[in-house]
Amino acid sequence: VNREKALARSFVAEGNKQKALLALRKRKMHQTQLAQLDDWAMNVEQVLSSMAIAQDNALVFNALKSGSTALKELQAQAPLDEVERLLEDTEDARRYQAEVADAVAVALSPEEDAAATAELMALESELLETSPTEQQAKESNAEEELPSVPTTAVTANPVADLPDVPVSEPAEAKAQPQVEEPLLAQ
Repeated sequence: VNREKALARSFVAEGNKQKALLALRKRKMHQTQLAQLDDWAMNVEQVLSSMAIAQDNALVFNALKSGSTALKELQAQAPLDEVERLLEDTEDARRYQAEVADAVAVALSPEEDAAATAELMALESELLETSPTEQQAKESNAEEELPSVPTTAVTANPVADLPDVPVSEPAEAKAQPQVEEPLLAQ
């Protein structure tokens, strides 16, 4: 394009207007072709970009389709009504276990409950009858009854003072026949 412009200048300088005009027309035609080529290149890039986006969309669509299919298969394995039934069965089993635990629980008879309550009241009255100083005296007497601490020094190696461990069974144990005891679970 620049070459045609320089050629047109040289023709104008020589005085050849027709050749200069022809060179400028050629230059304009090349400029138009270049602009058209740029447009085509832009269109090709847009098509390639659209193709890449379409491929990405297809990949996403296929992934969503696979995920949806897998989710439906998993949901088919555990239908909602079966899940609800399982939860109800679990709650029934928990209630039944609570009822069994309540039935098996040891309940005191009214007489045993009355005896425990009477014993508690006796303990409370015993504590109320003793004054706080008497209570402290009882507690200090309890401390005085503790055993004394050894006053002898511990040897450096207490294991050395222990007797040797026998390596064989006593003769009495060998002479007795071993009797197998029956297992309780049988």
